[in-house]
Amino acid sequence: MEEKKDRFRERKPLFAVALSFLLTGLGQVYNGKPRKGILFFVASLFLPFLFFQLIVVGPNQILIVFLVLSLASDLGVFIWAARDAWKQARRMEKNYRLKVYNRLTIYVLLIIVLNLFTFGLMVNWRKICFFALPYRMQTGSMAPALLPGDLIMVDKRIDHASKNLGLKRGELVVFKYPETRTCILLKGSSAFQEIKLN
Repeated sequence: MEEKKDRFRERKPLFAVALSFLLTGLGQVYNGKPRKGILFFVASLFLPFLFFQLIVVGPNQILIVFLVLSLASDLGVFIWAARDAWKQARRMEKNYRLKVYNRLTIYVLLIIVLNLFTFGLMVNWRKICFFALPYRMQTGSMAPALLPGDLIMVDKRIDHASKNLGLKRGELVVFKYPETRTCILLKGSSAFQEIKLN
């Protein structure tokens, strides 16, 4: 009888929300809805990434729109997942049958592994970027136009094999240093200054 009691637990709405804050979709896993949790987690990665990649498409005025959409979609999915976890936990029966994955150790493991994945410690997000790629300035050699710490968005759609490269006078070019292929440099068409980027 005692073993059977341990397999049933009440779902606590506040704990479901707390898990959602630590990892988007984990509140749904806690509530016994792992598929829904996976969908929330994938949406929290994919939507902001997609809008971020579209930053370089179209005129410069669109840049801010896609940047705002990227941030809004990230925040929106985050809040939607937390709210859904709260409502779901409140609707559930008092005696929820625990699943194999309903353990604190599993939650902690998911938080650690998936957050390492999200922050790029397990996956190189630069290789996945198909349109836009961010770089951070390391030196002040192009001051006052570009300062150390400034973020530069690179349009990866420009093909080095095309005739005019799609470049206009005054634009900046980011490229790998031909001798080492590990150092990333930035060159301005008017200044012709080589600077290191992160």
